[in-house]
Amino acid sequence: MLLSSIPSSFVRDFRYAGSKITRMPRSESTPTPQAVTSDDSVPTENVSTVTDKVVLNKSLQAVSLPISASKSQIEQKPRQPLCLSAKHIEEKLVIVMVGLPARGKSYLAKKLNRYLNWSQYPTKIFNVGEKRRKVATSQQNSQHSAGFFHPHNEAASKLREGLAMAVLDELLAYLEAGGCIGIFDATNTTIERRDMVVRRVREANPSLQVLFIESQCFNQDVLESNTMLKLSGPDYKNSESSEALADFNCRVSMYEMKYSPISQLDENKGYSYCQVIDVGIKTITHNINNYLSTQAVTYLQHFHLYPRQIWLTRHGESEDDIAGRLGGDSPLSKRGLDFAQALPAFISQYQRASSEKTSASSWMDKLGFLATTINVWTSISQKSVQTAQFFKECEGKQLKALDELSAGLLEGLTREDVRYQHADWFETRETNRFLCRYPGTAGEGYCDLSHRLKNIILEIERTKNDTLVISGLGVTRVLIAYFLGLMHSEIPSLRVPQGRLYMFEPQPYGIQKAEFDFDYETKKFVRSLSDEGSEGLSI
Repeated sequence: MLLSSIPSSFVRDFRYAGSKITRMPRSESTPTPQAVTSDDSVPTENVSTVTDKVVLNKSLQAVSLPISASKSQIEQKPRQPLCLSAKHIEEKLVIVMVGLPARGKSYLAKKLNRYLNWSQYPTKIFNVGEKRRKVATSQQNSQHSAGFFHPHNEAASKLREGLAMAVLDELLAYLEAGGCIGIFDATNTTIERRDMVVRRVREANPSLQVLFIESQCFNQDVLESNTMLKLSGPDYKNSESSEALADFNCRVSMYEMKYSPISQLDENKGYSYCQVIDVGIKTITHNINNYLSTQAVTYLQHFHLYPRQIWLTRHGESEDDIAGRLGGDSPLSKRGLDFAQALPAFISQYQRASSEKTSASSWMDKLGFLATTINVWTSISQKSVQTAQFFKECEGKQLKALDELSAGLLEGLTREDVRYQHADWFETRETNRFLCRYPGTAGEGYCDLSHRLKNIILEIERTKNDTLVISGLGVTRVLIAYFLGLMHSEIPSLRVPQGRLYMFEPQPYGIQKAEFDFDYETKKFVRSLSDEGSEGLSI
């Protein structure tokens, strides 16, 4: 989706200045979106997203009913869950990683695996290196030295090819058993190996799609960082650092002797591929002609390695929260305002402490990155906007895509009202809370919410600034599930207390997570009891 085609009713630009919110000027022909008490729009593919400078399409208005159908006609139609996996998509994809060691292949594979699973496409990684280490352990050979990877070592080459095909067969069996995407994580650096993989896939199932993803890295600082991570990995856990470094560099030189990057020769065979250079600085694509490959490549074009913090929190306590009512858009309570007022100072303090820990000589600084501000993204509800009102200087966006899960006909009811007045629906919902929708035309389920938030995830991955997202319970649950790699069944029951602040910091080896709770007595944030001792936790 072109970013310039975002409906103007889906995004508002503003800058915070003290307690005032100054919106960017609109033309007189563009209607200003009004505050709403519930989301009456039908979920749509045209999900809002955000860029540093958004070009608004003034011809598009808020989502409304089709001209050719009345509201009563729409309500009479059975509404199926928007969950893509529930439609039994027949298309399946084999992603084949390509590249020399320490070029970020496994990093890309893990990021893709997390995103695609979150996007409701069952995905699994099949790593040849892990298989090789298991075989080495069974043969009482704890590690394979560089000589094992010499291209003229015929016995070792035969063993490596056999292991690779065995792992590929496991991947194909996974797809046959119901999986949607299999990621074949290996070097696959020769034309012969890539041709062998394609033949094996075609023999198993001619309808399977194949996408090659090659990771190339020329930035020496990034290579040094990746190499250090390799030396702390399982292949060198019992080795001296100097010996391990020499062996690993020798191993890389062995691969380089026969390395053939993806080129015109692969294009002539009709292969689909995406080359990722310096872990996202540049991407090159060719023949991306199916839906699942497009999903994967679109994601690869958004993320990077620049350091930043992603903060997630629910809006402050509102009057509706006190009454226990679903939905609504009441203002913040006194406790909610206390939370909102303490938020900017705490995040700023944490940012300063984090920057002091970061070495000025790190490779990330050499890339020229310098965080100058924080993005603050909220839904268009007044309780979310009010929660952000005390940020003095930030890049702010109000996004309709961040609106809370719509309760449809149940908006304004308490949970006890729902339990007794809609007992049949309540019982049905308990059987599968992820797929079940709230009743009514505007009612949504967590599956709809996940689909609606896909572009938000892409923008979070794209931005290089620290980002704070303020929204409702359902939205926060779905976003947390992405960063933690949770199963869909875990999302509706994920405990996200009001007043809790989550911080996720992407790292080359995973994600660091921290949680903080707001103490309403002292009006300060404290480390969450569920998060004590998790400093530097990698998810």
